[in-house]
Amino acid sequence: MAEFDLATYLEERRTFIEDHLDRILPAETEQPCEVSAAMRYGVLRGGKRLRPLMSLMTAEVNGFEHAAVIGAACAIELVHAASLILDDLPSMDNAAMRRGLPCTYVVYGESTAILASMGLIAIAYRLVAENAERLAHPPAPAIALLSKAIGHEGIVGGQHADLTVRQTRATLEQLTEIYTHKAAALFLAAIRIPGNILAIEPGKLQALETYALNLGLAFQITDDLLDADHAPEDAGRTTFSTHLGMAGTKKRIDEFVTNATAALSVFGGQAAILKALAAYVGIRKQ
Repeated sequence: MAEFDLATYLEERRTFIEDHLDRILPAETEQPCEVSAAMRYGVLRGGKRLRPLMSLMTAEVNGFEHAAVIGAACAIELVHAASLILDDLPSMDNAAMRRGLPCTYVVYGESTAILASMGLIAIAYRLVAENAERLAHPPAPAIALLSKAIGHEGIVGGQHADLTVRQTRATLEQLTEIYTHKAAALFLAAIRIPGNILAIEPGKLQALETYALNLGLAFQITDDLLDADHAPEDAGRTTFSTHLGMAGTKKRIDEFVTNATAALSVFGGQAAILKALAAYVGIRKQ
């Protein structure tokens, strides 16, 4: 662990992912041009690429080349980008800025932003199917996992619950449930879909799912702390720090990171990259 250079590893994998995303997305000259441009804008203007990175890591810690699941990894990132485009809309979070730039709907209009989001999700389904077929695996189970992550059991359900409780003081239990669906759902999908198409051993896959769930919760709670003074649309919203205070929230994040790391014991030293990633999530400043 001491000799593992996480920064270099992440940069190499991010570049790999970015190159594939650039090739997968339609060119800005492809009709309908405005929708194509909005799709590219929503995906390629930055991001940590944490979810697709987890997909690549899932392959690697199980003895596969990371390139084996690049299609599934990019699919997860496209869905994530689509969810952010929708989250920012005036009817949802009513945000003006995302990653230091105007939100997609601000630049291209609400209708084009919605169509761009739908276009990204459509490509994601195709990528998952093609990735499964390329590895001689039936595509239907992997597609079903993506559908579950997006729909009422995942992002859709989490976003609806989030909108519902905004006018009240949400309990910790409600917040955890929202974060499990809205944030952790894609962390889990980033593990489950590669795990399915690579036919990873059930015991190891379950360990990775426990890791992903805890890491997703830690990531979202950390986001709340980082956004507290910088996101006007979040002003007045109930978060973990509302209930636990800053110190208590950081302690809860540490607990989730510890749980995530502990789940990897079945992999021994092979899980160094995943443990390093969990540590990074626990202390990240952006």
